[in-house]
Amino acid sequence: MKMWWQLNAEEKRKRLTKGFWTLVMFVTIITIAVMCSVSVEQNKPSDEELALQAQQDAEHAAARAQRDAEQAAAHEEEIARYGSDPIGAFVYARFFVKDVLVAPRTAKFPGYSKDAVTYLGDETYRVRSYVDSQNSFGALIRTNYTVVIQKGDGKWILKSIDI
Repeated sequence: MKMWWQLNAEEKRKRLTKGFWTLVMFVTIITIAVMCSVSVEQNKPSDEELALQAQQDAEHAAARAQRDAEQAAAHEEEIARYGSDPIGAFVYARFFVKDVLVAPRTAKFPGYSKDAVTYLGDETYRVRSYVDSQNSFGALIRTNYTVVIQKGDGKWILKSIDI
């Protein structure tokens, strides 16, 4: 390798250009590293911000717990008023009514209505509704019915039926 004073003009220009670009790359890398470390420091939350976030999280958790407790109380109130399975009572009342019809295959029942089911307590329900079915002469007639059923041990028990 030649010393600087031994180089001709073309070789000096090449070395200066190579050195210049090396210097530019070095400065660029250092600048990027400094900017990254500064941005990491800027994005790091302070202790006050962390404390505020923890307080907000605790408030949200307390509000959520209260909302859940209110929903549970409303659910318990609904169970006390309507029982735990008014729709099941409505559906099973249909089965008991079909058992006493002359032509059960022709039976057409209305859809579920909360007004049709009354909770009597102790998982006992009164279902008042109607059924359209054929009579023994083949005429389609509407018949009102009242069924009292009770849910016990996972099955429905017929207490009374009035058609």
